[in-house]
Amino acid sequence: MLIGKLFRMKAFFAAMIALTCLMLVWGKDAPAQQCKPLLVPGKRSLFQQVITHPGANLYASASRSAQILEARITPFTVFYVYERTSADDTDWLKVGLSSSCEISGWVKEDKISEWRQALTLIFTERQGRQPVLFFKSLEALDRVAGSASPSEEAIQFASQFESIQAGNSPSPEDFPVLAMEPSEEAVSRKRFYLMPIFQTVELFEGVKFLELASIDPGNWQLPEESELRTSIVFVLDTTISMKPYIDRTRQAVRKIYDAIQAAGLADKVAFGLVAFRSSTEKTPGPRICQQSPVRSEGRAAAHRVRERPGSC
Repeated sequence: MLIGKLFRMKAFFAAMIALTCLMLVWGKDAPAQQCKPLLVPGKRSLFQQVITHPGANLYASASRSAQILEARITPFTVFYVYERTSADDTDWLKVGLSSSCEISGWVKEDKISEWRQALTLIFTERQGRQPVLFFKSLEALDRVAGSASPSEEAIQFASQFESIQAGNSPSPEDFPVLAMEPSEEAVSRKRFYLMPIFQTVELFEGVKFLELASIDPGNWQLPEESELRTSIVFVLDTTISMKPYIDRTRQAVRKIYDAIQAAGLADKVAFGLVAFRSSTEKTPGPRICQQSPVRSEGRAAAHRVRERPGSC
C-alpha cells in the first residue's frame, strides 16, 4: 500500500511539473503568436500589404526626427503592415518584409500605396499591337473604350502623346493620357517591367480595366527630403618605397575625418581604403597592411595603415 501511494504521488508531481513546463512554454510563445500583420477590413486571413513610392525612407520610430534605418527604399518594395499611428502631423505605418513578425521600421503613409490585389502585370511581346496607353482616370479610358472607333482614337492619342513628349506641341489641359509604353521597341525579356495592380473593373463584358502603378525612370526626381550620403575612397600604392607618401596620406585622412566629425557630418560620410602592391611572391618581405577602420559614433571611418612582416 505504501509503495502504491508513493508511486501515485510521484506520478502526480511529474504531471504537475509537465503541466507547469507547458504553461511556461505557452506563456513565452503567446506574445509571438499575437504579433501578426493587420488584417484587411472585412477579411479573416488576408493581411494588409503596401508598396513603396520612390523616395520613401524607413525610420526607427514614428517621428520625422527619428533615425533613418534605410534611405530611399527600392521603389515597389512590398511590406506587411503591423501598426498604424499618427505623429508629427503625419500618418505612419509600422511595416515588415514578412508576415512572421520581422519588423523593418516605420514609413510615412504618403510614401506608400495600399496593395490588396497581390497581382502584377507585365508587357507582352510587341507583335501586331500598338504601345499601351496609360490614362489618368477611369472615366477617360471608359470614353475611349466605349467610342465608335476605339482603335483609331488610341492611335491618335499615342501620336499626340509622342509629339508632346518631343516638345513639338503643348499638352492640352484635358489631355487624358498620362504615360505610354516605349514606342521604339518592345520591353526586353531580360529587363522586363512589373506593374502592381491596385484594382480591376469590368465595365464591358469580357474587358477588364486595371488601375496600375508604374514609374517613369526618365522623369523621376530626387525628393526634397532625401538625405544624401558621401563616400570617399583612397587608393594607395603600398610598396615599401611609398611609405613617406602613405604617412602623409594617413595624416591627411585624419585631418579630413576630424573636420567632418566637428561639422556633425560623421553619419553622412564614409571613408574607404584600397591598398595594392607588387607580387609578394616575387618580392617577399615587409609589406603595408590595413587595420580595422577607426569609427566613432557616426559612419565615417579613418583607416590606419602599418608596416609589419608576413602576410596581411
